[in-house]
Amino acid sequence: MSKDRFAEILNYLSAMSRDIGQFRSETNNRLARLESRMDGFESRMGQLETKVDTGFAEVRKDIRLLGRQVEVMTKDLMQVRGQQLDHEARLDALEAK
Repeated sequence: MSKDRFAEILNYLSAMSRDIGQFRSETNNRLARLESRMDGFESRMGQLETKVDTGFAEVRKDIRLLGRQVEVMTKDLMQVRGQQLDHEARLDALEAK
């Protein structure tokens, strides 16, 4: 093999090595940026999860409070209904006289 051909092959391999090194460097940079973005995304998802959990806890608390209020209101309405029936019975008795 001639020295010129050998030098040409070495130059070609050297150029390929530089291209591969540049590609590797660009790929590593892109992966680092992707990892950074994913870390930010995971952080935001964690914050959102915390907000959702807090929101659900507040909703559950509000539902329990409303349930108690409905129970009280139901008892009050039954008492008013009983009084209404009593008044209607008394009115019927008075009208019958």
